[in-house]
Order: sequence, then C-alpha cells, then structure tokens
Amino acid sequence: MPLRALPFCHLQIKVLRCPHPHRWKCTQVGPATPKSIGDHIKRRRLQLHLMQSQVAALLGVHCASVQNWERGIGVPAIRVIPKIIAFLGHDPEPEPDDIPARIWYARRRLGMTQEALATALNIDPVTLYRWEQGLTAPPKERLSAIQALVGDAFILQRSLPKPACAGCHRIPRKRSVPTGRSRVCPS
Repeated sequence: MPLRALPFCHLQIKVLRCPHPHRWKCTQVGPATPKSIGDHIKRRRLQLHLMQSQVAALLGVHCASVQNWERGIGVPAIRVIPKIIAFLGHDPEPEPDDIPARIWYARRRLGMTQEALATALNIDPVTLYRWEQGLTAPPKERLSAIQALVGDAFILQRSLPKPACAGCHRIPRKRSVPTGRSRVCPS
C-alpha cells in the first residue's frame, strides 16, 4: 500500500471564480438610452464586462480616447468608426433620408476621409464635398460606384432629387427666409 504524504491528497478544492475582471466595479451602470456614440460604447463595454483599456486595444486607440468618448469629450476619428460599428454590432447613427447625408453616412461607415473616398471614386475632393453639402447632385453612375464600395444598397434606395434645370446636376437650395431674388442655374 503506497504511503501518502498527506492524508487528504485525493481531495480537490473547488471555488467559484468571479465572472468579472480584476478591479471590476460591479456598481457601474451603462446609460439606459444611449444618446452619443460614447454612451453606446460604454453600454456595450459594461455588457461584456470589459475594461476601457481592453476596448481601446480592440479598437486600436489609446485608452484615454475611450475614456473621453464615454465622458462625452470629443468624438472618435472617422478611421475608427468601422471598428466601433463592429464592436457594437450595429451603427448607432440613424440612417439618413436625403442623398447628401447618405453619401456622408456611407463614407463614415467606410472610415474614409473625403480625400480617400474621392481618390477611390476618381473624382476631385471638392466635388465630393459639394455632394455631401447638397450643393450639387452626383450622377447616378457615381452613386453606383459609392454603392459598390459600401456593399450595401442604402444610397440608391431613395430617388434622386430633380435638378433645377435639365442641363446640370444642380439641386435647388431650400431657403428658410424668402429673399425676393430668383436663383438662376448656370447652364
């Protein structure tokens, strides 16, 4: 019969581990109705029981950036937005209805600057700026190119606004106060 050094060697001690990370404050509560992108990040982080430094590592930013976003100080850079959307599992920004805002929304989801998207579309950055501001309307083939980049069908779902004249792509501007002057479209 083998000798055992301790009579209770065959016993195992089992204890439950804390399901939260070390130094986790279990009193933290995420916002019930998140309003900003920082609120959405904080809510998701608390649901997953992650520390700000862990979220920062996932997003490829400094932990102070995540702290500032959650406090409402500043907003994430556009290059980080696709990673944030992937982390959240949805886009917290509501989908816009008009074409200029939809172009900006598509560029934001891609995480591209105006210059980067203009280069990808082979157009001038000023042209893209004018499309996003609603000063001019993009031709349908350019909208199709943006749609192909994004991979979604959310740009062409709405109909294009009618140009002011048949020869150009200028969109008539809405004025809140009538000025008495008529705007002539340069054809």
